[in-house]
Amino acid sequence: MRITVGRLLIAWLLIGGCSKKSVANKDKELPVIIITTPVNNQVFTPGQVLTISGTVTDNSSLAEVHIHVNNAVSGIEYLDTHFSPASNSATFSNQSLTTVAGTSYKIQILAVDKSANEAISTIQVSCN
Repeated sequence: MRITVGRLLIAWLLIGGCSKKSVANKDKELPVIIITTPVNNQVFTPGQVLTISGTVTDNSSLAEVHIHVNNAVSGIEYLDTHFSPASNSATFSNQSLTTVAGTSYKIQILAVDKSANEAISTIQVSCN
């Protein structure tokens, strides 16, 4: 059987067309992060417990959620938690630390869905 250039071109177009459709249908929606507590720019008193809570949702399926708390000035890491939800939504509420006088905290929540779409939400709080 002889394969002609025309048949090769048709085969290439059919295969290429299928892959283009799958790329066009790829999930491009970012996860949605809602930080319930604390609120941005909240001020704590020394020794007060800072509890981080909120929700993350995705139109499809979440792969990872990361919770990071750093010193907003020096970058020192106080908390680094990661978990993998088994669905399209997750809540977090058991992450906490005791505040220290004169410290500013940067709280960052990062969510990644199974299509590698990544969302980040950041707030800052401080302690007198």
